[in-house]
Amino acid sequence: MIRQFKPKKNLEGWVDYVWLVCDEHLSDVHKHDIVIPLCHMNVVFNFLDDYFVDYDKKLYKMPGVVRVGLLDHAVKIRYGESVFQIGIALKLSEMTNAVFAKKHQGAYEIIKGKVYDGTPSLYALYDALCGLEKSTVEREIKFEEMLQLIWGFLEQSMDKTLKANAKNDRIIQENGQILHMIQYIEDHLENFRVIQMAQAFNISVSTLERKFKKEVGLSPKTFANIKRFLIQNKIQWSGEESLDYYYDQAHLIKDTRRFTNKTPKHLNEQQKEITLGYIFSHLNPLD
Repeated sequence: MIRQFKPKKNLEGWVDYVWLVCDEHLSDVHKHDIVIPLCHMNVVFNFLDDYFVDYDKKLYKMPGVVRVGLLDHAVKIRYGESVFQIGIALKLSEMTNAVFAKKHQGAYEIIKGKVYDGTPSLYALYDALCGLEKSTVEREIKFEEMLQLIWGFLEQSMDKTLKANAKNDRIIQENGQILHMIQYIEDHLENFRVIQMAQAFNISVSTLERKFKKEVGLSPKTFANIKRFLIQNKIQWSGEESLDYYYDQAHLIKDTRRFTNKTPKHLNEQQKEITLGYIFSHLNPLD
């Protein structure tokens, strides 16, 4: 079972949704999952069996709390006999980097540096969630109480960050520029060119790419490619066969393989992977 929960109104500017994956009796085929790039960050809380990232032909055991940066390719996941995870899907905003994106020395910096062990504040939230998970019997009540804890944590973090940023004009200016850059990419997906973007912001291509990758975690071109791929798949799932965002089918196949480990043909089939199946069978709210 996968469910999504929309954020409270005051959190919509920096939280896409909170998600839940829960299945207490996974078949062997469903123990293998694929997570695709969606242009947002995630904080993942794991409550049942250990799970692993399958990367470069090695399995990496994940801790109870991980922070996942913006992925630039599909990632394979291996679950145990059961899975119970709650995640926070975060938009890129002035608060995301301040609260969640700081790098820390740790043993989980894998997948090209995209996965990090949780911060102390996230582990404090995790401990509180675990306490609810053990003390509550009814599943729906448990989920609701967990959500309330998460909303409270996010609201408190947001208030602290807003107050801190309000005292630093440089942070406000830099964050505002990055958000404008992201908006530029989204507005020019059909004919996106890095050189034209650099001209629009009156900076060199090298400065643009360095600044964007430092703050976002992806190059402007990769960010645009992921956004274009997601929109193109929405178009195809709606029944249209046009390649509005791609020059040709070969280009689409290349991106599909990178971002899903599948071909476009295989994506049109029923997916055995829990997460991938959910995304491509729901005309998913990927925005």
